[in-house]
Amino acid sequence: MEVIFIKDIVVHIDDNKIIFSVKNDELVKIISFNEDDKNSIIGNDEIVFSEEYILNNPKILSNFINGIVQDKNINIVYINDYSIITLILNILNYCKNISSIYIDINEELSNEICDKLLLCKYIKNIDCYSTPLYFLDEFDKKNIKVDFRMIYLSNSDFILNNNLSTYSKMYYQDNIIFDKMLRKIDTIDFSMFLKLNNHLKTINVYNFSFELLNQIVSILEENNKRDIQINLMAEIDNAQTIQNSMQYLKTLDKVYEKKLNLDFKIKYSNDYRKKNTLKQISMNIVVGCCFILNFLMLFGFVYSEYNNYMTKKSVDSLKKATVQVNNISNNDITSKEENKSENIDINDLPEQEKTNDNSTSNLKENYQNLLKINSDTVGWLTVNNTNINYPVVQSKDNDYYLSHGFYKNKTVNGWVFMDYRNNPENLGRNTIIYGHNLKNGMMFGSLRNVTSSNWYNNANNLTITFNTIYSSMKWKVFSIYIIDVTNDYIYTYFEDDNDFSNFINKIKGRSFRNFNVDVTPNDKILTLSTCQSNGTKRLVVHAKLIK
Repeated sequence: MEVIFIKDIVVHIDDNKIIFSVKNDELVKIISFNEDDKNSIIGNDEIVFSEEYILNNPKILSNFINGIVQDKNINIVYINDYSIITLILNILNYCKNISSIYIDINEELSNEICDKLLLCKYIKNIDCYSTPLYFLDEFDKKNIKVDFRMIYLSNSDFILNNNLSTYSKMYYQDNIIFDKMLRKIDTIDFSMFLKLNNHLKTINVYNFSFELLNQIVSILEENNKRDIQINLMAEIDNAQTIQNSMQYLKTLDKVYEKKLNLDFKIKYSNDYRKKNTLKQISMNIVVGCCFILNFLMLFGFVYSEYNNYMTKKSVDSLKKATVQVNNISNNDITSKEENKSENIDINDLPEQEKTNDNSTSNLKENYQNLLKINSDTVGWLTVNNTNINYPVVQSKDNDYYLSHGFYKNKTVNGWVFMDYRNNPENLGRNTIIYGHNLKNGMMFGSLRNVTSSNWYNNANNLTITFNTIYSSMKWKVFSIYIIDVTNDYIYTYFEDDNDFSNFINKIKGRSFRNFNVDVTPNDKILTLSTCQSNGTKRLVVHAKLIK
């Protein structure tokens, strides 16, 4: 048996992915079974192949990889070294079970690599830093979805209101909104969006005005954008203005139907329909409507109570399934208050920025009961002297758990969830957790306790426990406040230490009490956010990681 030394390429098998990497400039002893077969299994989850072997035997190696992914139910590959991307793609071209690839390198992919990806007939999803923009069309023709991690920085209302944080989001966006006159920067960004986008079908226009509509239509015409439906959103305060403009809109519709096949429609809000319907009905119909409304109220009450019952049942069953997780107490997390939810405004929740870390924690085994129930589980949150004592979940967006419970059942109560941009395995500078403010005290319904002097004057209450499946952690409260609806406290990305320090100074300045907790650029913080005052405000708690 011959022993040789070569530079190795490592195939690491994680829970739900395969990772290809290179051990930097290290020489590894490899056992040669024969002159052409220079590979060796180093451990149960790590395999080493020579570059020469991969080049010469892509089909053999792909069969080997296919066997692994079938056995472990894996469909995603991670590559974290730029120099081996092309080499690994030669293997993936034969791997039927690999549909997604994550290129964990903050560098734009070259034309050569993009061409190789296009030849991988089984790949349907690519997550990368960026590609040349013209390749988005090529990938789209092959039904391959591409997600960029490179952020497009702009302070235009158009970009911010539509959550178009990356070029890939701009490319795939199928609907957009406008609610104010376009500034110069909005015009520039909207034109760029139209040149890049290949899926736009609907434009919703709020706060209608002739000037705004003319701006939008002119830019569509300049960019020869066709086959779009433009919805004019008629609210109580502007519906009359739209109706008075009906002749103008008919003319506009006729002109641009021929030019660009644009379709103009008026969409009346529920409030407007209700108000104008009531003006036209007789007293007898009013009586009938009252009967119907009473029935709907009864139905709504029964539906709400049913949701409360199912949520409480979920919580009780989770207590039995998680006896060993974080020494969870058996606090009764329900109250007898009347149920009336204050929902999180989904417009406050930004779109996706993905981060990843391939480390694994030994704490994860303590969460196996929860993970079997819901694989989205990322940790557990406990706030003293509140009803908050829940497992925390995380989805691919900030919408899903607004209307789904821990068992992924539909419920208006939702669940306590982490912002999708946070990485639970390697927490960033600002970890954000949301929950509905329910009047019955469930979810974040009892977070209102923190505004009471009886709560915040108790030093024990100021230490929050938030553990992830990877780490046990305590957090010290340093700011509590109620603020009008805004996104400016839910940033997860900071340009530098100075940017983070300015952010800390801002949120500390809002606190109605000085908690005398120093926060430095080296610290990490936890943010709890829920609605307040029927959704018109936000109740926010910030805490610093202390251990």
